[in-house]
Amino acid sequence: MLSRLSTLSVLAIVSVAGSAAAQIPSRASTTTGPRPNAPLMLVATPYTTVADDSAAAVDAGIGLRERLRRNVGRDYNITTREKMNEQLGNSGYPADALLDQLSARTLASRGGASLLIFPTYQRVQGSHRLNARLTMIGATTGGAGHVVSMDLGSGESPRKLGERVADGMRQPLRAI
Repeated sequence: MLSRLSTLSVLAIVSVAGSAAAQIPSRASTTTGPRPNAPLMLVATPYTTVADDSAAAVDAGIGLRERLRRNVGRDYNITTREKMNEQLGNSGYPADALLDQLSARTLASRGGASLLIFPTYQRVQGSHRLNARLTMIGATTGGAGHVVSMDLGSGESPRKLGERVADGMRQPLRAI
């Protein structure tokens, strides 16, 4: 009888401990989003001079921005597309406006960003290339910074190209 009570007591303790552990939030659930005081980064919509490439440039920008959020979103507070479009509207631009480098730097500065990724989407030898330049806002270098350039692969979507470029930005961003 005593061994049966001991067994039941042990089972009850294990059951209570197991349910209590299930209620404690895991570390993974508390580490989503940027850390406190993470530097604000604006990822501009890729600039293109060819009107027919505008939709593809926007798509590449979405891939670039979202993959950066996954890759380094803990270390950087990356402005969402929605927030960027709100800033564009407040500055008199339409949503997903394709800004030149000076206008993108001005938008980033007004929004309080300390980092800007300024991408361009251009036609090169029958294909498309996405160039992304990382610059510090307020730096006196005039736009110098790390650059990643990749060409659109055969059958690849512009969004996937943006994701590959973001993957190429991972190490330089972690080095800052």
